[in-house]
Amino acid sequence: VSYYIEDVEIGIQNYNYCLSKFKNSDLVNYNRTVSNFVGYLMKHDDNPYAKIILQEKIKEVQSILEFNDTKYLYLNMNYGIYLMRELDEDPTQYFEVFLSDAGTTETPYIYARINQALYVAKKDPVKSLALLDEIFYESIDSSKVTPTKILYKINRMLVEYMNGLCNTKLLEEIKAEPLRGDTKDAQKIYSFYTQRFSNNIKFESSDWKEQFHPGWIFYHGFDAELVLSTLDKPSCKI
Repeated sequence: VSYYIEDVEIGIQNYNYCLSKFKNSDLVNYNRTVSNFVGYLMKHDDNPYAKIILQEKIKEVQSILEFNDTKYLYLNMNYGIYLMRELDEDPTQYFEVFLSDAGTTETPYIYARINQALYVAKKDPVKSLALLDEIFYESIDSSKVTPTKILYKINRMLVEYMNGLCNTKLLEEIKAEPLRGDTKDAQKIYSFYTQRFSNNIKFESSDWKEQFHPGWIFYHGFDAELVLSTLDKPSCKI
């Protein structure tokens, strides 16, 4: 639930509370929570407090990855995103650990490849678009995971824009099918590109960080937004 909380101090407090409960008793869920926490902190990296905590948690992720334990392979994903997003460093070795036949679904493998294409886009948008074409024909077209397809479309939109293309058809699809039902985010994406296309504004370097949607490894076992919407309602009548 904390991932959807916009008040950063409360979100951080909640994550730390969960970590305190898992520490020394449930290492698997502790490390999964750390993974989610890193994603949350990057999502709010415009907040000075979040940036401070992010540095602390990244050091913890580094120490976990040093053990090279296959159970915690997923931490490579969010750590790689951190490198490319926050430090402009090469995340390739961290994304390459995800194989097409690993895990219960193909999602981590596809996410890693999308993330890698986004990294390439910063220096070579043409090559990045070619990589996204490969991902589509090899994985996306046959995928049965709807959020994965939508995430691909959102990031392809960015790379096409970086190549000087104005794909209004793809933009309409993104608006009509919000990622994980987040209509606010879909409208934000739609407004950004519509304004850029209408005014013939070319890609700016700052757009990359603002508009790419990383493929996080994010653990949840329930509809967090639904839980949030009912928190202020009584669960039973007395």
